[in-house]
Amino acid sequence: MQKAARKKKNSDYPFDIWEKLEIVVEEKGESGVYIARINDFDANGVVITQPEWIRGRKLLISNAKVFVRFVKSDAMYQFPARTRPLKGKMADMLQLYDIGSIRRLQRREFVRIDYLSKMTFTVLKNLNDANQEYKWLPSQTKNISAGGIMMQANNQIEAGNLLLLKINNYSAMGIPRFVVAICRRIISEGEALFAGVEFVIAEELHKYFKPEELAKLPVQVKKFDIQNQNKLVRFVFEEQIEERKKGLL
Repeated sequence: MQKAARKKKNSDYPFDIWEKLEIVVEEKGESGVYIARINDFDANGVVITQPEWIRGRKLLISNAKVFVRFVKSDAMYQFPARTRPLKGKMADMLQLYDIGSIRRLQRREFVRIDYLSKMTFTVLKNLNDANQEYKWLPSQTKNISAGGIMMQANNQIEAGNLLLLKINNYSAMGIPRFVVAICRRIISEGEALFAGVEFVIAEELHKYFKPEELAKLPVQVKKFDIQNQNKLVRFVFEEQIEERKKGLL
């Protein structure tokens, strides 16, 4: 793991001035999520703009223990820190200090938001069948994260199924037109069934398909790599901010 150095030069940190940070404060089962930008670096840590509330009930107080998240080209990262107010000309800023080790977030830790988009999908059952044709079925997303989506199952999906997805808003989300996913669970809400599916990034396709099977899939599935996944991280990040502006969070 990397260790964030406490020096003045921003080259000693894996982020730069004016980059966005997501600040999460948690205590006694309650949490609050805030957005701030990096203003400066000093000998004690990182100076940030006054954080803007995004969601949650927990207030960001002085000397709070927080988790700070940021996005790089390969993944989303997180590190622990403390916050304290500054004085004088910097009174409208906060400082992140006592910065701990930086670690890469796992998929299950990606932020999830409610998001509706029409889509179609097909269940990948036997790619070795030369006569197999894709049977595209209509569906709709319920929520999304960079790790996957919750979608209408329509009694056509079972846990463990590999799926080929076409999400209508793929371009806005920053993902390719075709994405492979695996169904991890089926849940019911009243009479409706939903499938929780996890995206399969390009670097992990070999775990699910033989080379000859992969060759039969649309070439776009190989473009959903870590870099494209992080475009989706940013999309979710920006959607949170827009929802807050609209008063939806």
